[in-house]
Amino acid sequence: MDNNNPVQENAALEKAVDKKNKIKVFNIVLAIVMAICLWAYVVGEVNPETKKTITDVPLTVIGESDLEANGLIMLTEISDTVDVVVSGRRSEVYNMTASKVTARLDVSKLHEGENQVSIRVTAPSNVDDVEVKDGDFIIVVDTLVKKEKPVTVSFKGNPGAGGEVSLVKISDETVLVSGPKSLVAKVDTVVGELEVDGSNDTYVNTLRLKPVDAAGKEVKGVTLSINTVSVEAVRSVTKEVPVKVGLVGSPRDGLKAEIESEISLKISGEAEYVKEISKLVGDSVDVSNLTETTTVKAWVQLPQGVNALDSVGNTMEENSSGKVSIDVKIKVTDAEHQED
Repeated sequence: MDNNNPVQENAALEKAVDKKNKIKVFNIVLAIVMAICLWAYVVGEVNPETKKTITDVPLTVIGESDLEANGLIMLTEISDTVDVVVSGRRSEVYNMTASKVTARLDVSKLHEGENQVSIRVTAPSNVDDVEVKDGDFIIVVDTLVKKEKPVTVSFKGNPGAGGEVSLVKISDETVLVSGPKSLVAKVDTVVGELEVDGSNDTYVNTLRLKPVDAAGKEVKGVTLSINTVSVEAVRSVTKEVPVKVGLVGSPRDGLKAEIESEISLKISGEAEYVKEISKLVGDSVDVSNLTETTTVKAWVQLPQGVNALDSVGNTMEENSSGKVSIDVKIKVTDAEHQED
């Protein structure tokens, strides 16, 4: 007969496992404590060499005025900050910040073309070394030029049905563009944009200028002698109005003269003037001695500020009195036959 008690055996087994787990936990805790102590010793006593990257160190660029005095200018855009790497004892490097590091770039001796440059970086003497993270880089230098360019005004928006906006006054017709020769050469004109709509007949605005190439794309990297212009513009409209022409004199006995059809003229001008015009009156035509239907010239006086347009939309030429000539077809018929 087996005298072993199963319950007692299980209890003993659980006690042994529990003791083993406690020993394991103790060993883990002890290892962690020892690791921390070792780390503290290394940091506090050994103080090993390490490196640290410091970002956004302000970069001071000197010598730009000397470069311009030599007729040169940088094409490469220089960042305002740089990243540097400092090396030294951990306790010193750990406390290093961007405010404790200076970075300077001297461009006074650069020449036209590509220049390989180095940024001079300094840090407190308690660090072993400091250098720019990305090392040397290339700066492209071009000849500095100045050139006069025309100022143009572009109109954006909808001037209303039958209308268009035209410039009547601008404060500056040209502007001096300066910068790298290769960029200034790209500038075709300097443009200001005027927003228009059909609700205004006149515009008085100050426009911001931007240099653009022949395709209308802005050219960056150049400087303008002025940044804005003052402009005045008016909205012009085009419409067709009737023209009244009188007849004087009489054709040969037994004949009658009359204007064959209604006469109209297309006019264009400032909206505030044109919209008030409902008709025009031409000079009377002398029909004396006419014997057959014919086309004659009649002069029509145009109001000031108003132009007349021909059949293809071109401005008609005026005489010294501000009149334009139109064709008037005079129909001559037998008076007795017409009465029948």
